[in-house]
Amino acid sequence: MVTPPTRYSQAASFAILVISLVVLVTMLAGLMIWLLRSAAAAEGDRQRELVRFASLAFAATLLSVLILIGVVARYVARRFSADSEPFKPMGYVDAWTESGRRLKPEDAPPVEGFEDGESEK
Repeated sequence: MVTPPTRYSQAASFAILVISLVVLVTMLAGLMIWLLRSAAAAEGDRQRELVRFASLAFAATLLSVLILIGVVARYVARRFSADSEPFKPMGYVDAWTESGRRLKPEDAPPVEGFEDGESEK
C-alpha cells in the first residue's frame, strides 16, 4: 500500500527541487557570462555563434527562473490552503463483497445456457 506524503517528505522534495533549480540557474548564468566574454574577444562568424549560444543560455535561464517561481508559488499556495485535518486511511474494503452488494440481477447481461444448466466450455 502506498502511504500518503507527509509534511516532512513534501518539504524535503521541495527543498531538493528548489536547490537543483537554483544550481541550474547559476550554472546557466555562468555559462551565459562566459560565452559573452568569449564573444567579446572573438571575431567574425565565431563571435556570432558565441552570441547565439549566449542567447540560448539566456532563454534557458529565463525558463528555469519561471519554473522556480512557479514551484515556489505553488508550494506557498498549498501551504496556506492546506487542510488542517490530517489524512485518515479509508480502511479495508473487500471488493468482491462490495460488488456483490451492489449487483442488481436485472442489470446483469444474460448468460446463454445459464438457466438451462448448460454452460459452454
